Amino acid sequence: FARAVGWATLRAMRWPGRKWAGSKARKRSRLRGGRRFKVAGEGGVSLDVWYSPGNPDVEPRIPIVFCHGWLEFKEIHMPFADRLNQRGHDVLLYDHRGHGHSTGCATTFGSMERLDLSHVLDAAKLQGAHVDRVATIGFSLGAATVLQHAPTDPRIAGVIALAPFVNLRAAINSIRHMLTPWVRQAWLMGGLEHATQKAGYKIDEVCTLEAISRIHVPVMIVEGGRDRTLPPADHIRPLEDAKTTGTFKLFKVDRAGHGSLLHKQWPGLNEAMYEFLDSLEAQPTQ
Repeated sequence: FARAVGWATLRAMRWPGRKWAGSKARKRSRLRGGRRFKVAGEGGVSLDVWYSPGNPDVEPRIPIVFCHGWLEFKEIHMPFADRLNQRGHDVLLYDHRGHGHSTGCATTFGSMERLDLSHVLDAAKLQGAHVDRVATIGFSLGAATVLQHAPTDPRIAGVIALAPFVNLRAAINSIRHMLTPWVRQAWLMGGLEHATQKAGYKIDEVCTLEAISRIHVPVMIVEGGRDRTLPPADHIRPLEDAKTTGTFKLFKVDRAGHGSLLHKQWPGLNEAMYEFLDSLEAQPTQ
């Protein structure tokens, strides 16, 4: 039974309603030349990507790749991308493997998603997008993905990570403690280790804490003060301590929980992210 639970944890659901989610922002994007294209990800999965050009009437700013969270899909973040577009940022959004319109049967929490991100950038360049120097933004699973990817790709100028986790073991244990504290940790981890091996990777490969220590470009982490899913004391504080080179900025949204962090308009958050992105314009890449 533990193995079944572990495998179910890695499986992502394709939620209904993708056609209406973010539809207004998608229409505005399409009028500027926004379009969907497919990318061959790591291991042969097909990734569904949306390229949303910035407002042509304003000065171009650094392009952005956005990575959504676990059990999400790119369309629900179209309004956020639209706000970035209005500032002059081109934005790439895509569905992680096993999510939305992308294929794949298991989430790897960054082990393969970080490689997928490089494939998205490679394909976007062939599509004519300007991605020689980009910023990455991610939420939850996406935050862990962009942090694990950043040390490996010289195109990355800076990273914004909203509610990341330090590693997969700690993330699963935090969720266990919140939802089912009576379940034995050793029992759950045993099932998860078997599931990750079945999916083609090892649980300890997913380590955001190790990755951030190798990131030399600026990093901004956003935490929710009421995040019970991934408590900041267990996840944000260790990441903050591990970022010893390059610029680091922490922004705390006191009243935000995990799910509401990027899905509500919090005072000062957008402005802080915009200020961080603007600071990258003159920064050299790593």
